[in-house]
Amino acid sequence: MKKKIILIITIVVVFILGILLIAFVLIFKKPAPIITNFNECAAAQYPIMESYPRQCKTPDGRIFVEELSDEFPITEPPSTEPQIEPTVELNQIKLSYDINGCDNPKEATFTENENKIERVDTLITKRYLNLVHYLNYVCCAEMKVEMGNPITYSEYTLIKLTEKNEGTVCFCLCDYKISAKIGPLGQGKYLIQLWGVEFENQSTKLFWEKILEIQADGEGVLSDAKLSNNSIIPKEEFCGISTKGACLTDVNCFTGGCSGQVCQSKNEEPFVTTCEYKDCYNAKEFGVSCKCIDNQCQWDKTND
Repeated sequence: MKKKIILIITIVVVFILGILLIAFVLIFKKPAPIITNFNECAAAQYPIMESYPRQCKTPDGRIFVEELSDEFPITEPPSTEPQIEPTVELNQIKLSYDINGCDNPKEATFTENENKIERVDTLITKRYLNLVHYLNYVCCAEMKVEMGNPITYSEYTLIKLTEKNEGTVCFCLCDYKISAKIGPLGQGKYLIQLWGVEFENQSTKLFWEKILEIQADGEGVLSDAKLSNNSIIPKEEFCGISTKGACLTDVNCFTGGCSGQVCQSKNEEPFVTTCEYKDCYNAKEFGVSCKCIDNQCQWDKTND
């Protein structure tokens, strides 16, 4: 008897749940979209047949064909008006660089250094100047490149790049490949200078300079830096080293270094330099001499 009652109750519960499920589906069922054309059929995500023209089929078997326009799209002819390039502000000019090389360092010798080849290759792309400097320098250097703020003069804008050694110096040399990219450059004339290598209190040398003229279309032309006498072009400076060692008189000071570029005290250990010669080491040419100034050995202008 109890089994029959349980069975009847189970059947009734199942029946009621079935009724509730059907009611739920009927109440919350999303109504089928009303389809009257191809676009509505495609928007409802019904199957599209890859025919020409395309056809879309609804679940109830209706097929809608895509309507194609008989008119071709109208395209505007290319403008014959000259394109005006955007103005480039000086603060938009940036420097990016990459340093490679120094794979085969060699012991520094004066003879070997005399025959070294240093050059600067250039490539002009639209509004950008690309430089590659092949540099023979000490192998223990930590090289970087800096760009000073562009300065505008009457005839041109000066952009000065400086190569720096933030490492040390040693008795071995190797070949560096220093690649730099400057831009974007607006229309106008630029004096591009490459200085280096700056190390501690050494003065830098002007390696390379050119005039770069950027046209309205962004293309550029390089030429030699020949400007009028009124132009302000930074000149090379004496680049000797002053150790500022202790001294009482000039006799306590002497010139050292492989190229005579160091002014130091006789009370100091000899200052170690690489064996390379630069024009900016020529103390006589620049009118300087190694003297005791304020009890420190340093280069100073020679009295006439």
